[in-house]
Amino acid sequence: MAEIPVILLAAGGSIRMGRPKQLLNWDNNTLIEHQIETIRKTGNRLFVVLGAYSEAIIPLIEKKGVEIIINNRWQSGMGSSISEGFSGAVKLVPDADGIMITLTDQPLIPAEHYKNLITKFQPGRQNIIVSASGKVHSGAPVVFDKYYFPELKSLAGDKGARTVIELHKHNVITVECERILDDLDTTEDYVRLLN
Repeated sequence: MAEIPVILLAAGGSIRMGRPKQLLNWDNNTLIEHQIETIRKTGNRLFVVLGAYSEAIIPLIEKKGVEIIINNRWQSGMGSSISEGFSGAVKLVPDADGIMITLTDQPLIPAEHYKNLITKFQPGRQNIIVSASGKVHSGAPVVFDKYYFPELKSLAGDKGARTVIELHKHNVITVECERILDDLDTTEDYVRLLN
């Protein structure tokens, strides 16, 4: 079976939300705890990248069986969080065949979808397995073959994993997710997804 560590990005400052979305109430838990519990059902090793609000988040998750990575450059953008998370993950899982990148603010994604992405992945084929929800969304959660590790490591600033996906469209495989993949950026989004 392929070795695919998972990076959960949770370093952002929630500027548009106006409060830490990682700590929003969700399903009798915080949003980040909900995501950790969902992703851990895959059985894959989980790395959580923190930045803003890390002091408030760490006590909630440090006993959840995850590896915590702190991105001190979180304000520079998602690219730096991916790079930090990637570097930490491959250091502890040097034989990784690929890596999954996912977001804290997509709480409607069920564990089955993460498992489907992993099932579709075939090591050594240079595949990028992306999530899709009709024509509305494609992207995270996404699994990258180790072929793309140098590009993921070099990400910086606001350049996220989408730049790697766009460069290698010919190797992209989409996996439909029946549940909505919208992320949660504003209070309006939060209320809508709760309902």
